[in-house]
Amino acid sequence: MGAEYVGEQTRYQHAKRVISMEQRIEQLETRVAFQDETLNRLSDIIASQRKELDQLQQEMAELKDRFRELRLSGVTPQEPETPPHY
Repeated sequence: MGAEYVGEQTRYQHAKRVISMEQRIEQLETRVAFQDETLNRLSDIIASQRKELDQLQQEMAELKDRFRELRLSGVTPQEPETPPHY
């Protein structure tokens, strides 16, 4: 009876370890899925910001060109009028 009890206890401990390992694997798979989702969202955000940055750089280049053209044409910017209450 003593050896039978030890064998049963060993099987129970083994089954408990297997369940624990299965739970750990499930937790790890859940974490990996969450991280994949997070990486995809971050990638989308980066792509959106890249597009916005490209657009802003294009606008800045166009403004520089316009400023250069105005300067070369001899047009001077007018001083803003002082409001009458000053």
